[in-house]
Amino acid sequence: MEQGMKELILFATLTFAFLGCTSASGCDALQRLVVKEEWSKAFTEKEDRIDTAIAVWSRFFKLAPDSLVHFANVNGSDVRSGQFIAHAMRVFQSFDIALSNLDQPEVLAAHLAHLQKQHKDRRIPIAKYIEKFGENALLFMSSVLDQCWAEKAWRDCFDGVAAAFA
Repeated sequence: MEQGMKELILFATLTFAFLGCTSASGCDALQRLVVKEEWSKAFTEKEDRIDTAIAVWSRFFKLAPDSLVHFANVNGSDVRSGQFIAHAMRVFQSFDIALSNLDQPEVLAAHLAHLQKQHKDRRIPIAKYIEKFGENALLFMSSVLDQCWAEKAWRDCFDGVAAAFA
């Protein structure tokens, strides 16, 4: 099968998986809007983004120390290095793209397909780490937004994206 056709099939599969998972998990249109709004409040200033990235990744590496082997090419052993911070910013930009397009399933599916391919090419077992990373990200959201975050919306939408991504 031609590479372009394989990518088209993967894209279609992810689109339908995302739509099915978000519907089944309860990530409805209102929840998607709430998540998008809360994300824009939580992730604002450049300096805060760097500090947040360092905190999120430091905690993730404590939760999943075996994952560090997958970050050698970006100096994962030093989360304060310029090389790792650049990687962390790319990851957070990727979150931003995904969360900004929760209500655009075709765009989101294309983005997730791209990320899935990148991780597959690097032999990173997404399924092994996505739950720990997600819990860590949700902990960040709860600490930033305190009492004003819609935990159920975040969990439902994360579950849908994780199922489509992993």
